[in-house]
Amino acid sequence: MRKAVPIIILAAVAGLILFLLVGMPKGGGEPQPLNVTLPEKWGDFTRTTQLEGQPAMNAYQKEHVKKIPFKLGIKGEYTLGKDKFTVWIVGAVNDGNAITMVDLMTKAIGANHKDFSKPLQLDAGGVKVWRTDSTKSSQLPANYYWAEGSKVYWIGIAAPDPDALLTRIMADF
Repeated sequence: MRKAVPIIILAAVAGLILFLLVGMPKGGGEPQPLNVTLPEKWGDFTRTTQLEGQPAMNAYQKEHVKKIPFKLGIKGEYTLGKDKFTVWIVGAVNDGNAITMVDLMTKAIGANHKDFSKPLQLDAGGVKVWRTDSTKSSQLPANYYWAEGSKVYWIGIAAPDPDALLTRIMADF
């Protein structure tokens, strides 16, 4: 048995190294094309503003303390009476970097963030998303974010039933 212990330890270390080399997201490279257009009308909602490319990324960077590794982005704001929502979509270098960004946002918001409640994961039409509520009056009250492929989505909603509106919005992606 004593002869097998070094072999088991060596196999475990080799497996860990292999996982780190193959399983970790790779940095570098260019973001994948977004291939996203935001419609003028989203259901009954009308688009009031839209930013694409660098102007969208400048606005996104302004909202974050740290610079993020994304170069492509689009933002649209929609209204219907007093109800409104904002859609942000940014492109990552790859799927792994998009997931990493969502993980970093979730950890950064955490339980004691000054502007957001602790994120809670929920199912929105078969997609696992994070919800956090804003404590700032300058932001939309209900906020949702998730990664899908190499894209990261953030949707802020001001409506009586934001979870139901999110499901309707996501059905049109």
